[in-house]
Amino acid sequence: MGAPHSTALRLIVEALRNIFKKDYMVDSQLPLRFSQVDEPEPNIAVLRGRARDFVNEHPHTAVLIVEVADSSLRFDRGRKAELYAENKIEDYWIIDLKKRCVEIHRQPTQDADLFYRYGEVFTVNEDSAISPLSMPKSKIKVGDILP
Repeated sequence: MGAPHSTALRLIVEALRNIFKKDYMVDSQLPLRFSQVDEPEPNIAVLRGRARDFVNEHPHTAVLIVEVADSSLRFDRGRKAELYAENKIEDYWIIDLKKRCVEIHRQPTQDADLFYRYGEVFTVNEDSAISPLSMPKSKIKVGDILP
C-alpha cells in the first residue's frame, strides 16, 4: 500500500468517524463474514453497533463499504462489487485516486443472468460532496478525502 492510498484511508476514516458516532463503528481492514468462504476485508466498513457486539463473530453486513483504488479499480468494480451486491451492501463507494473522484454504487440487485450488480452507479468529482445513504443529511467533500 502506497502513501497516497494510506492517506486516503486516514482521511475517509476521519470524515466517517465525524459522521457516524453513536451506535456505529468505522472499521478499517477488518473482516466481514458473508459466508463460510467469503470473508472480505474492505478498506473501510461502517457498522451498526459497538466493538463488543462482535466478540463472538465477525460482522455480517455494513451500512457502508469504501474501497480505495489506485491499482485495484478493475477488481473493486468487478468481483468486489459483485460480492458486496450479493450480500446486500446498500452503499458501496470506490475512491478512485487516479481520476480523483468517488464512484458510488447503490441498489444491489440480481440480473436476469443471476449475476449480482448495482442498479445505480454514478461518479462524484472532487469539487462535489457525497452523503452516506444511512446519514443523508451529512456531507463529505470529495476533495477532503483525496490525498
